[in-house]
Amino acid sequence: MEAVFASDWYLETGEMLAVSPVRPVHDEDVAAQLLPSGPAYPFGNAGETVTSLIHLAQHRLVLTTPYFVPDDATMSALRIAALSGVDVQLILSATNNKRVLLLAQQSYYEELLLAGVRIALYQPHFMHAKHLSVDDAVALVSSINLDIRSFALNAEIGLLCYDPAVVARMHEIEADYLAHSEMVTLERWRQRPVWRRSLEACRGWPIRSCDDGAPMASG
Repeated sequence: MEAVFASDWYLETGEMLAVSPVRPVHDEDVAAQLLPSGPAYPFGNAGETVTSLIHLAQHRLVLTTPYFVPDDATMSALRIAALSGVDVQLILSATNNKRVLLLAQQSYYEELLLAGVRIALYQPHFMHAKHLSVDDAVALVSSINLDIRSFALNAEIGLLCYDPAVVARMHEIEADYLAHSEMVTLERWRQRPVWRRSLEACRGWPIRSCDDGAPMASG
């Protein structure tokens, strides 16, 4: 993580930071993999990894994000997973600090619900957590939003953990979110007023950066 930060810093400022080549290994020795992503990389690391993780799920998939404006590959993967019998749970924030983005996000709800994806809206406050879990095997904790800009333009970083104990702890966090969430049902969602449906068409508008600040290059 220090090396990734130093490379991003150099690209933005031209200043080279000293990086220590040695770091102690945690005693528990959890298998983990760093996932940097950004426009300077030859491939879309964030989006492609998220899509791959969705396809890997066999039983249960939980995705937690404050901003959800997915690309076609992510939407397709979510539909395929749900229609294949995977329990797909999406946890979103009921409130949002970006009104236009919230409307764009809501435009995907009906398609997801029809495919069998469950949508939970976290109620207590604006939720900024960004992580996902695949079955009992893999967890991803990151700065990555499930939106097109985060996949393609922003400098992001994540940590993939291949450890059942880490995933079990993640399930506890997810359960707490769900206990304080309201589930969106297809029947109720279809009862929303026409003016709301019209505003949701904004998903075709240009979307500004979800997190504050302009996108950065990544090294």
